[in-house]
Amino acid sequence: MSTKDNQKERNVVQLRLDADLSERLTIAMKEDGDDNKAGWIKRLLRRELDRRGIELKGE
Repeated sequence: MSTKDNQKERNVVQLRLDADLSERLTIAMKEDGDDNKAGWIKRLLRRELDRRGIELKGE
């Protein structure tokens, strides 16, 4: 079974964080129980999009 058929298209976003923002992000991640910055940021983005009611067309 090929995994190529099962993969979703993924977009990569690179962020440069200054030291202060990175440190604050690490504190927030630990408070929320997250292991990595990418997961924490994605969860935060999903929550904000849900709050705004932004949905994909066709879903």
